[in-house]
Amino acid sequence: MKEMFDAIPMTSKSWGVTDEGVIYDGVLHPYDTIKKMSSFAQPTVITNGVIQVELKNSKILNLAYKKPNKERANTALEFAKNILKSVDISSKPGVQYSLNGARGRHMDVYEDRVCITTEVTIGSLFTGNSTDGSKEIYYSDVISVQSKAPSVTLGYIQLETASTMMNNDRDNFFNENTFTYNESDLPNGLADEVVKYIKDKVSEFKKAKNTPSVVQLSAADELKKFKELLDMQIITQEEFDAKKKELLGL
Repeated sequence: MKEMFDAIPMTSKSWGVTDEGVIYDGVLHPYDTIKKMSSFAQPTVITNGVIQVELKNSKILNLAYKKPNKERANTALEFAKNILKSVDISSKPGVQYSLNGARGRHMDVYEDRVCITTEVTIGSLFTGNSTDGSKEIYYSDVISVQSKAPSVTLGYIQLETASTMMNNDRDNFFNENTFTYNESDLPNGLADEVVKYIKDKVSEFKKAKNTPSVVQLSAADELKKFKELLDMQIITQEEFDAKKKELLGL
């Protein structure tokens, strides 16, 4: 892909999205130097749309476009976000999904757990959870999975455990077991896909926990058991010999 957009005086330099990265004012920023891309504002008749690019060095690029270019800009954004997702996952062995959300939230989804990280942003400072750090939640400890699609408020995915059962609305959005996101963070049904994956894993681990383990005894173990029965005169020598032939396939 190569979608290029003209500069908008007093608003944005020229920019574009390519297979290699994001070009801004003639400078290429490779995808492995980009932390996150999201739609910051949609265009109207009198205002421009803005795509915000957050680089790993904390620099912010605001990519502006006019309303007639909305479809091209959104296509370019989704293309870039898909590449960023694959780059992020490839750098973390075992990660099935690597998601950037709102209010400084990031979630890595593994086969046995999720890891929710909160970074210091204006949003996380405002909600009072900028120092939450990183929280690993194993599916075997999860009691239930709660989720809400974004609308007027943020969407969220929450993994409830015995130690963090919370009921008020604020905690549903901002406790340490919750990943919050905007619609643009998890587009095209990705949120539903992730929630289903997590719920299936929780169910799988619960089933394994509740299934009695079956100990498979070897032929030697079985013979030892029957020899003890013989020594205790619970079975006869003939019964022991018959069982021995059966176990050894004689």
